[in-house]
Amino acid sequence: MEIDPVLHLSYHRWATEQLLEAARGLEPEALHRDLGTPNRSIFGTLAHVFQADQIWLGRVLGQSGVVPVRVEPEQGIDALQREWSPRLAAWTDWARGVAPEAWTRPVSYLHSSGKE
Repeated sequence: MEIDPVLHLSYHRWATEQLLEAARGLEPEALHRDLGTPNRSIFGTLAHVFQADQIWLGRVLGQSGVVPVRVEPEQGIDALQREWSPRLAAWTDWARGVAPEAWTRPVSYLHSSGKE
């Protein structure tokens, strides 16, 4: 089965926007409640995924050492969406420019620990 990367990243953008919209509907207490998970709360989990999205976008763009923007809980969902939306658009913009034969090439990067 062949996968259309542009379609996949367009879906990623849509799904992320749906999650942010759903989170916007939560009361602050529910959004920030400590759930005993590694990222503690719903907001913490969304912020973590946002940071990972930034790091991987930097990697596919060939940017080393990307330091992700942090959105703190007190900044809220609106700030998270403001920061995330342009990066979601950047993913699909990047994908549209990738030649089909380049989709299978490995992405070289240094892990945050310094390992390749």
